[in-house]
Amino acid sequence: MASLKTHHIIVLLVAALLAAVVGFWTGSLNKERAVLIGGTDMRSAPRALPSFTLTDHNGQTLNNDRLKGHWTLFFFGYTHCPDICPTTMAMLKETMAAYTAQGGDTADWQVIFVSVDPERDTPEQLASYVTYFNKDFLGATGKAEEIAVLTRSLGILHMKVDNPDNPENYLVDHSASIIAIDPQGREAAVLNAPHQPVNLAHDMLVLVD
Repeated sequence: MASLKTHHIIVLLVAALLAAVVGFWTGSLNKERAVLIGGTDMRSAPRALPSFTLTDHNGQTLNNDRLKGHWTLFFFGYTHCPDICPTTMAMLKETMAAYTAQGGDTADWQVIFVSVDPERDTPEQLASYVTYFNKDFLGATGKAEEIAVLTRSLGILHMKVDNPDNPENYLVDHSASIIAIDPQGREAAVLNAPHQPVNLAHDMLVLVD
């Protein structure tokens, strides 16, 4: 009788151990299946950024060191942009609210709007522009060659479109992708347009996890 009881206890212990193993395996599998909705996840092979130096809208140096210790969303555009940039910046504002609603902490992220129009976008101009959407967003500018160091590395295309009738009122064609940089300052994901706040917030949570 005692041996039967002992056997029963052993069976229960083995079953419990198997359940724990299966639960752990399932949890790990579910975590691995968490994929980005709107982009390319590069966390398995993040790319280091080249050394760069820009100036933020507060007049402070923005370089590789400023990307470390938290996640960063880079968006490249210009303040005179008639459509994509204001739409995307407004979307990023909504994304931060959606991120909080989904359980995220916005302190994990910084949003940096990098101008690809250094001829017109001064730090003062950027300060007025980015803080209109969110007081915590940063604007950045610099010499054209320094901006190019960053855009080439991240695969961001941009090109000035001359306007012969009004040379100062030109457009700049540019990519609409948002680049996620990890806390080590490496490119970790490319988030593709069209962007939706709820989807982008989901992807941010996946990246942070």
